[in-house]
Amino acid sequence: MLCVVVMTAMVIPGCRELHASRAARVTIVEGGQGLPHLRLVALADEAIDDGVIDAILGLTDTLLDKGDHFKSTWDLRECKVPGMKVVAKCIRWALKRKKKLDECNQRMAVCMPNRPALLKVVRIVLKVFGPVCPVLVSEDEGECETFMVS
Repeated sequence: MLCVVVMTAMVIPGCRELHASRAARVTIVEGGQGLPHLRLVALADEAIDDGVIDAILGLTDTLLDKGDHFKSTWDLRECKVPGMKVVAKCIRWALKRKKKLDECNQRMAVCMPNRPALLKVVRIVLKVFGPVCPVLVSEDEGECETFMVS
């Protein structure tokens, strides 16, 4: 569930938008009974480029520096396949921050379309990084949502 459900204009308590561009929206929901939930939603308007990924990684650095536990969702259903420069930057960042990511990120879902090129990129990133938290990669949004609350 996003912070704002457009059809009903319902605002989720404790939700803050951290980044908004034509390529991605990043939000965090805090203050509920569960862990804070960091959510990246790729948008179809533009590809995630160097500037967007720098902003997103910077936001995540701030969250990691706080040292609090959280869970994360990558909603890539509308994502264009990123360029190799962006993928390499993400991998380098994740490896550099691996210890802190392993400590803080408690659960991760990747909700994505049935697109082999994008799935290959996601699998490469996850294989190289090797997160220690439970991870689900699924085409089913409902399965991702259920996984994140279990």
